[in-house]
Amino acid sequence: MYYVGHDGHKDNSVFCITTSSGNVKETFEVPATPAGMDVLLEKMKGKRFKVLAEASTYTIDLHDYLVSKGVESYLAHPHDLKLITESCRKTDRNDSKTLASYLRLSYDALKSMTTRFFKLILFKRFR
Repeated sequence: MYYVGHDGHKDNSVFCITTSSGNVKETFEVPATPAGMDVLLEKMKGKRFKVLAEASTYTIDLHDYLVSKGVESYLAHPHDLKLITESCRKTDRNDSKTLASYLRLSYDALKSMTTRFFKLILFKRFR
């Protein structure tokens, strides 16, 4: 299983693909269009994967496009993503990697965890 973090903006989207063990396989940027999403679909052809993006004006349509193609895609409320919204190291690549980690560690279960506990898990996983 692969876990994909999607940091979407008006003009571009950054994807971080991680393995089930948390290793980053690839990080890349594409246009924030259906054609850009097709690049992700082509890279992941024949593989099982899930996608998590922060809900925003720019990610909703792209999320719907991925779902229409049969992808297991999720949108997270920014309030649930404190590691991203409160980060002082905000880059698209870091944010997409953090989103992939949220998904890999089970986003549904993590919604109820405290931010401090989640930071501890990530710290231990990335060492």
